[in-house]
Amino acid sequence: MKAELESRLHDVMFDYKGDHYVIVPENRRDWYVCCGEDIKHYTSVDPIMNEKIYHGKSLAEIADKLYNIEYA
Repeated sequence: MKAELESRLHDVMFDYKGDHYVIVPENRRDWYVCCGEDIKHYTSVDPIMNEKIYHGKSLAEIADKLYNIEYA
């Protein structure tokens, strides 16, 4: 998942445990993770992968449990 995020400058959308998430790469230095009205700003992919913001889990931990994955 990390390589996929780093190689794209497209939105990544997915569902996990009933919530819809969107990862928006503004450019190579600014990333946004959105879930409902919650928006978090990041400056690299590492914290997006490792911060436990997905129901107490990191994206690295749940990557194989995502569904409805889309790239826009």
